Parts: sequence; structure tokens; C-alpha cells
Amino acid sequence: MFNAFLNVVHVNARTPVSSPAVIKGLFNFLPDLFLIIRVIRVKITVISPFVIAALGYVEDVATSSPPNALSGAHQ
Repeated sequence: MFNAFLNVVHVNARTPVSSPAVIKGLFNFLPDLFLIIRVIRVKITVISPFVIAALGYVEDVATSSPPNALSGAHQ
């Protein structure tokens, strides 16, 4: 998947940026880039409900104040 990107970097190191080979390499790499972005978006979509639930739980635990020695319960 990253071979196209490595080819672009390799061509870019040898030739100026405006060369057709670099532009062609970038266009060859674009579908791979879109695929990577799509996979990352799917992973975020799948994982985000669990993250939101975990953050909600952490927030509930953090905002609820159990009685302890530091809360000044013995006034």
C-alpha cells in the first residue's frame, strides 16, 4: 500500500517537483491514500461509541464525590 508513496519520495529525491513522474506517482498514490482514510474513518466509527461510553463513565466517577477524609465530612 505504501509502495506508491515510497516511489513518489524516491522519484522526488532524484527529480524536481514539477516533473511529470512525480505528478504521476502522486496520482497513483491517491487511491491508496483514500483507502487509508476510509479504513481510519471506519475504525473511528466502530471504536467511538466505546470511547464515548468510557469517557462518560470516567466523568461520572470524577464528578461524584465519595465521602473521604479530604472532603471535610467531619465538620
